[in-house]
Parts: sequence; C-alpha cells; structure tokens
Amino acid sequence: MDLEARKISFVQEFLRLQNEEIVSGLEKLLRKRKAELIERNFKPMTMEQYNAEIDQ
Repeated sequence: MDLEARKISFVQEFLRLQNEEIVSGLEKLLRKRKAELIERNFKPMTMEQYNAEIDQ
C-alpha cells in the first residue's frame, strides 16, 4: 500500500471514531511528532545569515 492509500485509509478510520479520548490522543501524537520533525531538521543560522537578516 503506497503512502496516499495509507493516508486515505487512516482518514477514513479516523472519521469513524466515536471516542473523544482516542481523537485527543491522536491529536497530541500528531503535534508531538511534528515538533520532533521540526526540531530534527532545525539548523542554526550562520553569523553571515544572521547579519544578512538584520541588514534587510
């Protein structure tokens, strides 16, 4: 199953949920994983980039 099919299947299953605790848990998990991904891909600016931003 490719990514698009998995996403569609997940959304369909999500829409069938009736338990608010499960929905809340999935929301928290999504926020946590997105924050982890951003943190992993975060790269500090070089001094040159920083100075260029200030000069604009």
